Amino acid sequence: MKSSSVDISVVIPCFNCEETLERAVESVCGQTVLPREVILVDDCSNEATRIEMQRLSQIYTSPRVLLFYSEVNRGAAAARNRGWSESSGEYIAFLDADDSWHPQKLELQAQVVKENKPNLVGCSFAVCNDTVPDVNQVSDFEVSEVKPVTLLLKNILPTPGVILRANLPFRFDPEKRYSEDYKLWLEICLKAGACYKLEASLVYLYKAPFGASGLSADFSKAQAGELDTYRSLLQQRLINPFTFGFLWLLSNIKYVRRLVMRSRQSI
Repeated sequence: MKSSSVDISVVIPCFNCEETLERAVESVCGQTVLPREVILVDDCSNEATRIEMQRLSQIYTSPRVLLFYSEVNRGAAAARNRGWSESSGEYIAFLDADDSWHPQKLELQAQVVKENKPNLVGCSFAVCNDTVPDVNQVSDFEVSEVKPVTLLLKNILPTPGVILRANLPFRFDPEKRYSEDYKLWLEICLKAGACYKLEASLVYLYKAPFGASGLSADFSKAQAGELDTYRSLLQQRLINPFTFGFLWLLSNIKYVRRLVMRSRQSI
C-alpha cells in the first residue's frame, strides 16, 4: 500500500455503530493507495460507540484516525460537515459507518481526479446483504461525465461513493435529515460543474438503498426530502418553474409506484 498522489481525507459519521464501525475503518486502511487521514465524527452516540472509536484510533495508525465528538445529535449532515471542516486534505471522501469500500476505490477515483480535475467523482455500489463482498481486482471500467439533467432525474451518486474538492463553497444542509446528500450533489453539479462517475461497484452497502422498491418504513420522508431539495433549487434559481413542476410530478409518480410495489409484496 502507498499514499495517494491525490490528497484525500475520509469522513465517517458515527452514531451507535459499534458493531460495524471497524469494518468501515478497515476498508479505508486497506486501500491500495491510502488517504491522508480518517476522521470519525461522533453524533452523540452511546458509550460503546465512543469506546470503539477510541480503540480503532489506537489500532489503525496508517493513515491516522482522528476523533471528534458531539454532545447533541444533529444528524449525518452536520457530522459530515464537522469532519469536512476538520479535514486537511485537498479532497474529501465520505463513508457511512455501516458500509465499506472495495480496496481500489480511492486508487481508481484518484486516477479520474488526476486526468479530469473534477469537482466531484462518484462511483457505483453493490448491495451485499450481509455476504462477503466481491473484492476482485478492477482493471476495466468506464468513466462518464454526470450531466445535470441526469442527476435531476435520479440521485445516481451514493454518499459513500463520492469524493469532492474540499475547497468547494458548499456543504450538506444540516437542517435536512433526508435528501441532504442529493441536494449537495445537485448544487455542485449545477453551480460548479465537472462531475464524473466511475461505472464500477466500489462501495458495498450492507442494506438495501434507502427507499428501494418502497421497502423502507420511512421512504415517504425520503420522498418529501427530495421534493424539498427540488424546491430549494427553484428558490436558488438553479431550475425554472417548468422543470420544478416536471420533477415534482415525476417524484410523486415514483412514490405512488413504490406504494403499489410495497402493497403487492405484502400480499
